[in-house]
Amino acid sequence: MGGGPEVRLQSTGGIVETSPGVGWTYYQKEEEYGGASQPRGTGLTMVNIRVATGEIVALRASGDLLFGPEEPRVGSLSSILEGDYLYSWGHYGTGVLLARVPRRKPFDRRAHTFWNGDEYVEDWRAAKAVMVDVQEGAVMKSKLFGAGKEWVFVGGSQWAEGRVMVGAAASIEGPWEMTEVCARAGVDCIYPHQWVYEEMNGELMVSWREGRPGRVLAGKLKLEMGKLNLQLPVFSVASLTKDVQRTPCSGKL
Repeated sequence: MGGGPEVRLQSTGGIVETSPGVGWTYYQKEEEYGGASQPRGTGLTMVNIRVATGEIVALRASGDLLFGPEEPRVGSLSSILEGDYLYSWGHYGTGVLLARVPRRKPFDRRAHTFWNGDEYVEDWRAAKAVMVDVQEGAVMKSKLFGAGKEWVFVGGSQWAEGRVMVGAAASIEGPWEMTEVCARAGVDCIYPHQWVYEEMNGELMVSWREGRPGRVLAGKLKLEMGKLNLQLPVFSVASLTKDVQRTPCSGKL
């Protein structure tokens, strides 16, 4: 490489499917010099999924990165299409900011606006964190908590302590009611997979990584339904440990 830096592009916020086999993903660019990593900013790229093989092919967007290294890592946590907008949750410090951009202008930096607690504004410096101390996970539209709280978050804590966090909100902007449902040492990269089980049964598959370099495992979280005295249904911790298949999961997870 001629002594130059090693360039890494990391996409941790998932793929937003815009049509069958096509979508977008935000990515964070880093350059490593002698073991020291330097962030360079956040970009957006189009992704194609080859249905026959399951291979994911990312096409680099032309032009500069959308956001610089001192700005929010837009889309680093999660992204979702809702109505006419692409909504993205991204890290800044220990908090998570919410941004949105018209779905027809996803590559336009100036079209991105940020939630300040009351409205969407152009200046990200005026934004307020909608979540804190969250490292990974995904936001999804769900019926798990009823019609009054159709937005659900499942993920892991900021410091990779193996804490599984679940949140619910009535609005995509929050506020979020966050609950720690279980903890397991050495676990990170915690993500939900909404498509596996029927939500009406209160079941949700969650995958995670154990150890280094790590195996990807999955388990079923079972909600106790009908607990009228609880704002959030309770997950069965046993299901995360007892019902786990102790083999690596396939690449489809």
